[in-house]
Amino acid sequence: MAEHIKESTDFLFEKALQEKSPVLSKRYSDCISVFDTLLQKFQAVFPTFSDHSLLHSMNVMNYSNILLGEQAEKLSAGALYAYMMAVALHDVGMTVNEKQFADFSREAGIEEEVRNSPELSHTEISRKYHNDFSAIFIRKYYSVFDIPDASYAQAIAQIARGHRKADLLNEADYPADFKTADGGSINLPLPGALIRLADELDMSKDRSLSLLYDIDARSDFPDISALEFAKCDSIRSIECKDDRILISCCTNSDLVRDAVIAYADELQVKLDYCRQVITTRSDFAFPYQTVELAIQSA
Repeated sequence: MAEHIKESTDFLFEKALQEKSPVLSKRYSDCISVFDTLLQKFQAVFPTFSDHSLLHSMNVMNYSNILLGEQAEKLSAGALYAYMMAVALHDVGMTVNEKQFADFSREAGIEEEVRNSPELSHTEISRKYHNDFSAIFIRKYYSVFDIPDASYAQAIAQIARGHRKADLLNEADYPADFKTADGGSINLPLPGALIRLADELDMSKDRSLSLLYDIDARSDFPDISALEFAKCDSIRSIECKDDRILISCCTNSDLVRDAVIAYADELQVKLDYCRQVITTRSDFAFPYQTVELAIQSA
């Protein structure tokens, strides 16, 4: 499993929120058990696919602390809280069940695609649009998570939605000065870019270890790629070092090597985009410019 090693940045968001607003910090911590229970439903919907549990959300938070570093202290209490809640809930759209699916599809504006794709199950479509479903879920049920009001719910929903596909350069959807009902302001493009990159860095989300070593089980699910699991298993660490992101990989397989190289190329594209969003739509610095790959023989 890829690991991060940078103790000086551990829990920067969490510590800053505790210092700036013990009330919001308690709201967040009180919801952890709810998050865990809710995200475990993911396994019922996708029993053989990737890990989108609370552990994944914690890993995304760890990478967020590393990527933003001490600049996290510059964020307001409201912005810290909104981001941490968004990280915890960014995959909640994966828990949408068949009874909820029609309503969520309508609100996401994908009814026509659903009608025109009878070969796709509700789980396949939910997976494809889970970022939009997550945003809808947060806005619908924000009171369950003790989110202060609808304005915070909207901020959290948009940040969560931003971890996939959403156009973070669109001022209408991602204003740099989103107002909350308590008079606060949150720059939405910054956390949207941060969660997108941090989510991509957590390779554990792409693996189901029970299937990685169970060929018989995996053969029953043709959508599961053995090569994808092998690729993730070969990556020993992903570290943020100065101005680069270093991926360390260990494999003897040419196929796995090519898959890791392709992942590094995709990550570079995502890094470039997120850096553009952060540097042009906020006053925060972002030093990371390149993705480097170190491959060793096993």
